Amino acid sequence: MAELQELMDQLNEAQREAVLENSHPLLVLAGAGSGKTRVITTKIAYAIEQLGIPPYKILAVTFTNKAANEMKQRVGEMLEGRSDVNDCNIRTFHSFGAWFLRRFGSEIGLMPTSPSMMMTTLLVCWLLVSQTIKSGNLIPS
Repeated sequence: MAELQELMDQLNEAQREAVLENSHPLLVLAGAGSGKTRVITTKIAYAIEQLGIPPYKILAVTFTNKAANEMKQRVGEMLEGRSDVNDCNIRTFHSFGAWFLRRFGSEIGLMPTSPSMMMTTLLVCWLLVSQTIKSGNLIPS
């Protein structure tokens, strides 16, 4: 397992601030090659190792399978030796929406295999992303 302090030392001041901010959920929005994945994966490792948050209580969402798989791999390397590291919920928005509706869709009358389930999944994902962006004042009103 990589030492957490070594990982923190590789971050710039803004990245370190994002990792250490733990009073509320965090949206990491930055350009290509700016270290978003490093920040998110280090934040996950920090939350588990320093704050004692169980991996199953962590959710990280991204847009592509490639990014989700990269994050899973990096977190696994950072927390090598932990048997529960795969319990982190690191997914795409669509994958999370589909999982959530399969798990809880019956609460609102959806059957897991119904055609409406797939369309509802896409709609829910779009709404979640849309609300997140708007609530963060990322789009001018």
